Amino acid sequence: MSNASNSTPSYVCPFNDEKRLTYIIMYVITLALGVVGNVLVLVIVAGRRTKRTDNDLFIANLALSDLSLLLFFLPWRLLAVLTCDLRVPFAAYCTLIYPMTTLTFSTSIFTMTAMSVHRCRHIVNPFMAPSRKLYTYIWIMLIWIFSISLILPLMILIKLDPKVQLCTNPFTNKKMEKTYTGTMFVLQCMIPLCIIACAYFLIWRDLVKSKTYRASVNKQGRIVANAASQENKQIAKTIATVVVLFIICTFPTQIAWFVYDFGGIKAKKIAKIIFEFSDVLGVFNSCLNPIVYGSLTKQFRRGYYRYLCFVCQRCTRRFRSNDNEFTTSGISRRDATNLSLLDSAEGSNQKSASKTRKTSETLTDAVSA
Repeated sequence: MSNASNSTPSYVCPFNDEKRLTYIIMYVITLALGVVGNVLVLVIVAGRRTKRTDNDLFIANLALSDLSLLLFFLPWRLLAVLTCDLRVPFAAYCTLIYPMTTLTFSTSIFTMTAMSVHRCRHIVNPFMAPSRKLYTYIWIMLIWIFSISLILPLMILIKLDPKVQLCTNPFTNKKMEKTYTGTMFVLQCMIPLCIIACAYFLIWRDLVKSKTYRASVNKQGRIVANAASQENKQIAKTIATVVVLFIICTFPTQIAWFVYDFGGIKAKKIAKIIFEFSDVLGVFNSCLNPIVYGSLTKQFRRGYYRYLCFVCQRCTRRFRSNDNEFTTSGISRRDATNLSLLDSAEGSNQKSASKTRKTSETLTDAVSA
């Protein structure tokens, strides 16, 4: 009785078999496609040194944000699902890795807001001179600084509970928790969405309603006929697609947290149901942006094709060279064996011939004598 009462209960897997298999498949697909796709995006943008635009820099920042989530958070999440154990392996996980989802969400939504404002500025004001790249770099740096500042309270207050090996609730006060959740919802969701909506309303009004002749100013300050009008439409369409997919994939989690903290008992039950799929959906968004770029943008589609063909050619050449080396080495070994046999045969023939000559010379001498 005493042994049974003192024994610690075994850890129960929080997933059923179907849910666990679904999570594993989704995480593996997201990790593979996301890492390869976002790395290709960064390589393509890095290769456009002379033709690199402000939009390329924003796209690279989105890829960097997605890679941060894929490389630092998703492997641990996949390992937890594979082992069927959500317990935290070390204390630094709660401080550094657990807030990674909030950080990447902030950097992504702020970057898309900046892209929308930047594209609206260039479409609505075509005669405005292009901005310097330095301003774009500063803009991106401020996005990361502001995003990190938003999660600092979470990083400082959250701790690891050694009894259950889980990250504890960082807020001891319910009022403080509601204040933080409400502030984050306004800063991360409401304000960026309003700015993006206003920017696209101005773009729509200028591109769709306007029938006037369009022109713009190039980098040399010359007024040119706006063949770039189609390019602006294409970029605006790409940004809009990225924003819509981001809202569909990530906003259910944000809404669920808001409902969970501010709602009643029924609202909390609804939020828990949303959490069942919203976490996987939010992570899955990290692999969608490269697919959107390849589907809607010729630049990235050609870049994907070029680099993938290059990798395939290198792999094929390496395989062929290894095969040729193996074949050549095999032939040389067989040739060496045959040559050694021929040499030994020739040597024995030479020895027999020399013996025959010596015997004939001996008989000749005897006869002459």
